[in-house]
Amino acid sequence: MYGPSRIAKRALGAGAALALAVLLCAGGRVKAMEPRMLVPVGHTVGIKLFSRGVVVVKLTDGGTPARECGLRTGDVIVKCGGNAVTSTEQFQSLLQKSGGSASNLQIERAGDSVTLSVEPSRNDQGVYCIGAWVRDSMAGIGTMTWYDPATGAFGALGHGVTDTDTSLLMPFSNGSVLPSTVKAVKRGEAGSAGELRGDFDLTRDLGPLYA
Repeated sequence: MYGPSRIAKRALGAGAALALAVLLCAGGRVKAMEPRMLVPVGHTVGIKLFSRGVVVVKLTDGGTPARECGLRTGDVIVKCGGNAVTSTEQFQSLLQKSGGSASNLQIERAGDSVTLSVEPSRNDQGVYCIGAWVRDSMAGIGTMTWYDPATGAFGALGHGVTDTDTSLLMPFSNGSVLPSTVKAVKRGEAGSAGELRGDFDLTRDLGPLYA
């Protein structure tokens, strides 16, 4: 993941700048470009990610509308009734507007696009639902690997981010980096990845992320 950052230079810690001289070959001639300076960081940051659509993380037990229509854990709901799904709250609002009538759900499943028809049912509180737990965001701690002082761009993570419940790759849309403090480190072993645990402030963004 990459993105412009507003992190002050002093927050990145000390580190020698890395000079990369790039040579381009054009028309048979080699042209040397100006050296580009990147600062190696290794500083931990909080990562807040928003998904593209909403991810189905769990189906409730019993004969629910979600199970009857064929919805599965790990499916990503991208449209409901022809409307793009942008958050869990907006998806719930679309279900209420259906009034219990059948709605088409466009989902992404293992790289394929599938359309299902679901008929929401009203619960004891009078709210229309389908019997599925969905998620539109997640947060964790990552590592910023480099910073470009000339453009404010940075590189972080460098690997896929999986959902904690489904263990599937998060369908990343956008996000941001946050201040973080590491509280514990779990050492990686054969067959078990390492882990950082800590605190971060979800109310203060340091810069946006993009894939």
